[in-house]
Amino acid sequence: MKRTVVNLPDEVYEGLAKLAIENNTSVAELIRKAVEAVYRDDIGNLQDFGEEISGSWKPGPSIDLSKYMADRGLN
Repeated sequence: MKRTVVNLPDEVYEGLAKLAIENNTSVAELIRKAVEAVYRDDIGNLQDFGEEISGSWKPGPSIDLSKYMADRGLN
């Protein structure tokens, strides 16, 4: 498990703290469950994609930056 820092507005934290007490859990656990519920499909898709390309991805040919920018009128 990785550690992260999240800054929450006071009223959000206070609401989560009350919910945590009511559910006999921690604020951190509530946040973990909420993140997983909201992003479960996206996280699963990213993991699947990573497994699909694992070991099979090879970098393409390099290009000259100045040529790339000139071709797009960016210089």
